Amino acid sequence: MQEFQRILLVDDSYTARIFLKTCFQMIGLNKSIFYECRNGKEAMEKLREMRNVDLVVSDLNMPVMDGFELVQRILASPLMTNTSIMVVSSVGDSQKAQKIKEMGVATILSKPVNPARLLLALEQISAQKDGVYER
Repeated sequence: MQEFQRILLVDDSYTARIFLKTCFQMIGLNKSIFYECRNGKEAMEKLREMRNVDLVVSDLNMPVMDGFELVQRILASPLMTNTSIMVVSSVGDSQKAQKIKEMGVATILSKPVNPARLLLALEQISAQKDGVYER
């Protein structure tokens, strides 16, 4: 999974961000660089600053700017067309999940995530990047 070198973790919970990072490392992404933000506003600022992130992993329910708005902004930006988006959320509402999927999110995982599910999701994103699926 060489294509995931720079990963942005967006969640208002510090514990959730650390847990996600640990899961990524457990599945072999030890050399990836992780960036962390507490909300969508911070994430957009970080994305503008960096301009080259391979994967954004975001919660949906956050203060200041939620995950829905963050996803919309990323998808609308011509500078971020190569950035994959994964949503990891405790939102159990299937309508919200369907809406976010229709927006162009690569994959949605329910909390709590485990390494096996994360690996499967990354393999699906890799297949999408290889042209099997375009957002």
